[in-house]
Amino acid sequence: MRLAAANGWTVRGDDGETYDADGVATPATAERPGLFHAVLRPLTAFLAGRKLRRSMRDVVCPFVVGDWVRTTFRTGGIVTEVDPKAHQGLGSIKVRLADGSVLGGYFVGHDFSKEV
Repeated sequence: MRLAAANGWTVRGDDGETYDADGVATPATAERPGLFHAVLRPLTAFLAGRKLRRSMRDVVCPFVVGDWVRTTFRTGGIVTEVDPKAHQGLGSIKVRLADGSVLGGYFVGHDFSKEV
């Protein structure tokens, strides 16, 4: 901390807090978004969701309920739920494994493959 102070640097923590030369933290102050930002936030979220849904339009789930699947490290799972509209259009897959645990994933980037 003293090295930073000697060089005129600021030490900032993971949560935005800053530290002085003695290592004492000063909490980060949250800036309030302005009115313009507050008005545009719902529109921005809507447009982002629409863009995502359009990009996922032709993506289909490779599994149906009842398929036996495995992951890289676990076997013996059965698909219990497939929801193409979940997660803003990314889709959702739920798998119950033999030990009773439940894993989930998106249609894209999941670690499931069919068991043969």
